Amino acid sequence: IGIAEQLRLIDPGCEIMFLASRRAVDAAILDEVGYEYAKLDAVGFSARRALRFFWGLFKSVKVCKTIIRPVADRAVVVSAGGFVSAPAVLAARKLCVGVAMTNVDAVPGKANGLLGRYADEIFVQFEATAKYFEKVRGEVTVSGCPLRGDFSGAGAEEYIAGMGLDAGKRTLV
Repeated sequence: IGIAEQLRLIDPGCEIMFLASRRAVDAAILDEVGYEYAKLDAVGFSARRALRFFWGLFKSVKVCKTIIRPVADRAVVVSAGGFVSAPAVLAARKLCVGVAMTNVDAVPGKANGLLGRYADEIFVQFEATAKYFEKVRGEVTVSGCPLRGDFSGAGAEEYIAGMGLDAGKRTLV
């Protein structure tokens, strides 16, 4: 969401669509901020659900191609990692659409580790994270972590009060 906000600052007319899982938390967050999104049938991989994973991946790549194809000449897919990013990245590569990837964790997760080879550019939060992407074809840039606008400006006291925490106790968030 932080990246989408920054893109809108640069180009207020840019079209942004999120590709999300069918988990309720994804819809709750995206409904709150008001961005358009499509729900994908992608699920995380596990050996016990391998068939469901591959079927969801196949269906989700088809959906992503349908969404990306009409705007392919002016689109970029920005992957934030996780299992739901795989269909979008694979569809983008098939349609010759650029792929940018963000990795805000110190150690890339499974999805970013596997999908990094398809990214034209990878943005990482930490200098030490760049080593995990040494063998990818894209450029790796240390850029920090993009934060949503509503995460800035408030002090610790405001967050403690807003979350209903005890200001007299130490809290690790």
